[in-house]
Amino acid sequence: MLNRARVALDRHEQLDPRRPWQRARLAALLGHEDGCRTRLLRAKDAGTLPNPEVLKADPSLESVRGKPWFKQFLGE
Repeated sequence: MLNRARVALDRHEQLDPRRPWQRARLAALLGHEDGCRTRLLRAKDAGTLPNPEVLKADPSLESVRGKPWFKQFLGE
């Protein structure tokens, strides 16, 4: 099921590369830390990143929430 979601979100990102937020969440769930970080940065650059409170609370980001790069990304 997650693999089908990954394929669908990859297609979505190809169609609209300004919206990688959902793919970042899936990458975190799958343990793909670099993919998560890359897509969070893309979302930030595109202005489509949710506010920091959403990032802090989203359960799909649990695997990266304690990482130094994620804390730096949030400006903590």
